[in-house]
Parts: sequence; C-alpha cells; structure tokens
Amino acid sequence: MLEWLRKNHPEKRLILWYWNESSSSGFKRVLPEWLEQWSFSESDCEKYGFRHNTQFFFDCFAEDAAECRSVKRDNASPKVLFIGRDKGRGKIIVEIADTLRNAGAEVTLEIAPKISGPFKTYREKLLKLLPYRQVIDRVKESDVLLDYTLNPSTGLSLRCMESLFFGKKLITNNRTVLKADFYSPSNIYVLGEDTRELRQFLKDPITEVDDGIRDRYLLSNWLKRFDLK
Repeated sequence: MLEWLRKNHPEKRLILWYWNESSSSGFKRVLPEWLEQWSFSESDCEKYGFRHNTQFFFDCFAEDAAECRSVKRDNASPKVLFIGRDKGRGKIIVEIADTLRNAGAEVTLEIAPKISGPFKTYREKLLKLLPYRQVIDRVKESDVLLDYTLNPSTGLSLRCMESLFFGKKLITNNRTVLKADFYSPSNIYVLGEDTRELRQFLKDPITEVDDGIRDRYLLSNWLKRFDLK
C-alpha cells in the first residue's frame, strides 16, 4: 500500500505516526526514507530519531466533554474507573484499587483478558471489549480515572486525554504527565512520585484547565502539527 501511494501520489508526504510504543507496534528499523516516522512517545523519538507529535482526543466528543465538565459532582465517595486490557498489569491494578477503596473511593475495574495465553481471574473482569462510546459513558459517570502503564516513561495515554477533556482527576504511574502543559497537582496524582495522602487528593477540589491548553490536543489541531497544507 505504501509503495502504491508513493507511486501514484509522489508529491504527497507519507507519515507513519505511532500511537503505541514502537516495541508493541511491529516496528521495523528498515523503512523507506520517504516515509516520515512520528510518535506520541518522546522516549521513542529520542531512541529512534522519530519526530514528535502529542497524544490527541477526538473532536466528536468535545461537546459531550464540555457538558460533562459543567456538571458539579459530589465527591464524598469519589468514583474511580479503570477500563482496559490486562497487558500483564491486571494484578497490580487490582492492588491499587484495594488501596483506593481503603482511602474511601468507590472503584470500578473492567479488565479485558489477554488475547492469547491463560486467562487470569480477577474479582472484577471484562469478558469483551467495549465500544468506545460506552467507555466514554462510563468516564462521564466517574470522578477519577486510573491509568497504569508498563513503561512509566512512555508518552501520554488516552486516559490522560479523557481526564483532561471530561474534567476528571487522574491517578497514574506515567511520569511524563509531570511535564504536560495541563499538569496540576490538584488534578493529577503520580504513583511512585507523589507523597500526598490519597484520601486527601481524592477529597480536594479539581482545578480548571484553560480551554486553550485543552484544545491543543483536539484531533483537528493535532493534524495541523504535521505542518499539513
């Protein structure tokens, strides 16, 4: 397909943007020089010489997100949500959930099993993947999103975007969020870095993020950062 595109549209730029780390994306070192390689991961950009473009969020959910941010929720018993694949992180996510429950949170975990290999049994599990519209509906009903990555130095996850756009607090082990332009200690707790009591973090009010910062991560603005004409 790439060769066909190159032959029939020689005047066009061809861009490969990695939405996952290259190690999990079928990355091959030998690719045509005319194929621009970009990544959401700054560490991969440094390692492989890719160009960097941020994570993004979908314009089609922007109106839903703005409406959600306008609704003030009672955080007396904050609702924490994790939805995602196991990827070898299920056990530790369950352990984090227990810690959050002890801190007064109501926690919902929906963990999809690995595609292959033995199925790991958890107290909470998701037997099939959800359409993203249903994921968003669950996000809207939560107060805090739990994010856990096997590589805490990778780029920002989609959960970081969901928390930003829907006005939810974020608990994550991803250290790159500390450098993000939307980072606020009132809104984001970084596991392994933060020394605050989780109970207090959950109770503290959320800080509003400037719309100009948020809009930078919309898909329409993300596309512009490739310098497309």
